[in-house]
Amino acid sequence: MDFNTACINLNLSSPFSQEQLKKQYRIMALKNHPD
Repeated sequence: MDFNTACINLNLSSPFSQEQLKKQYRIMALKNHPD
């Protein structure tokens, strides 16, 4: 997976801060968790 694909999957637009990345990752992890 390249950078652009990761940004699309996390619904992020470049540039973004590390805090925004962490927040969006956690949101998407909860949304896509199999439980």
